Amino acid sequence: MEIYVRTYPSPSVLAREATAAAPRRIRRRCGSPEANPITSTSARATACKGSTFLYGATSMRRLSLLAAIIAIPLAATAAAQAPSPWFPIAADVVYLTGDSWSAGEVTYRLYGVQSCLRGTNFTNAHGLKRDCGEASLAMLVALIRDLHPQCYDAAESAQQRTVFVFCLASPSQGAAAGSRIDLGTALISTGFAFAALKPDGQPVHAPYFVAQLVAQRSKVGLWAFADLPDPNPIILRALRERSPAGASETPTAGPATR
Repeated sequence: MEIYVRTYPSPSVLAREATAAAPRRIRRRCGSPEANPITSTSARATACKGSTFLYGATSMRRLSLLAAIIAIPLAATAAAQAPSPWFPIAADVVYLTGDSWSAGEVTYRLYGVQSCLRGTNFTNAHGLKRDCGEASLAMLVALIRDLHPQCYDAAESAQQRTVFVFCLASPSQGAAAGSRIDLGTALISTGFAFAALKPDGQPVHAPYFVAQLVAQRSKVGLWAFADLPDPNPIILRALRERSPAGASETPTAGPATR
């Protein structure tokens, strides 16, 4: 298959040619008897007037077309220069929990996601006690390194210097090639994270709660262990013990007990 590349003149050249061409063509058609071979002066004037009107309409159409042609590359250039709201997770970030990391003085947290809490344990298939928070953290690090997701700000808490983000990945190879993977959904659906809840017990992001129910029923990931320390009841219990003012300042259940 052959591909033909067309080369277009620059917008400045198009504009300059349009400005210079219009008046010369009008004078050439209306300024002399040679251009209008009509013997009567009055008839020639009338024809010239009509010719000028017709050419004026044609000229305006051409100028409109040229303006549209000029606008296309200018719009494309403006779009290319606009900053993207998406940003990668840098390789040197410090991972804090199974749903958060820090870069500089800013903490980034997956919006609507609650990881297992550090210091809470479950018993694995070999009968050994393992830290649930560490298991969530290990899965977060593994997914980010494998998927290389891009994130964007969903909400911010200036007081806590925390940015809540959604992160998406578009793998180019493997079984998931060509698909879009939401990092929060991936963590929850594999059973290594949970849907964050508001202080009133409602999910922060309803689709994540649906993914959690599916993982729980399928007993995948951490749900496979009978003594899984579900973080949400622990957090909600701690919130009820706090003052109402303190609970109202918490955007999601998670940060209260970390």
